[in-house]
Formats: sequence, structure tokens, C-alpha cells
Amino acid sequence: MRGTLCRHSRKALGPSMSKGGRRGAGGYLAGGYDAPPEVTTMARPTDVKARPRFHIWIRYDDGIEGDVDLSHLVGRGVFKAWDDPKFFNEVHLGAHGSIEWGDQIDLCPDAVYMRLTGKSPEGVFPALKWIPADA
Repeated sequence: MRGTLCRHSRKALGPSMSKGGRRGAGGYLAGGYDAPPEVTTMARPTDVKARPRFHIWIRYDDGIEGDVDLSHLVGRGVFKAWDDPKFFNEVHLGAHGSIEWGDQIDLCPDAVYMRLTGKSPEGVFPALKWIPADA
């Protein structure tokens, strides 16, 4: 099973349904967002490195860079793989900018960006609007 934390999640670094989100009733299934065409493009990561104590250092193409603490994920579900420090240290950027560990775990660069900057989805995409999903 592959662990994915991905874009359009209402809660940064919270689990989502699929990489990239899927449209469904009430907006994106991962968070209930409906992205209009005028929404700007997110910054893309250009470099990532493992740091001690389950932190990563990451740089984005808009100049934002810094450490992100991922220790709250360690030992939970697919993140149990990080119990091996060698595995955690193998972090790299995937072909589409996702932050990856092997073929088992990837983090959405958008969610990591929001965590790094402290911005909400609405702060990153001002034209984004919340649409409640019918349960």
C-alpha cells in the first residue's frame, strides 16, 4: 500500500484519497474544494534533504525554503518505514515534484508548502472557495 498526502486537503499533511485529488460531488474529494480556472499555480520544490529528528529541508522555486517537522507521522501506518533512519534519509523529489521515499511514501508538495509557510489553502489560492460536500 502506498502512502500519499496530497493537494487540496483541508488539513495540511492530512491523508487524501489519491495523488492529485479527484473531482466529485461537492468539489475535490480530499477536501471539498472547487478550484476555478483563475487559480494560480503552486510553487514547485527544487531541492529536498533529510535532516535529523524526522525533519526535511526543502526549497521551492519561489525562494521559500526551510525545515519541516514530520515527526508526528513517524510510526503511523505507512510511515512506520521511517523507523529505519536509512530509509528516511533517502528522501528525494519525484518526477512531478512530490516528496518521495522509494515507491512507498510520497508527500504532496502543496501540503508541505502550506505547512512550511503557515498558509491556508485560501491564503495560497485566494480565488479558492469552500464547497460543502454532501455526505
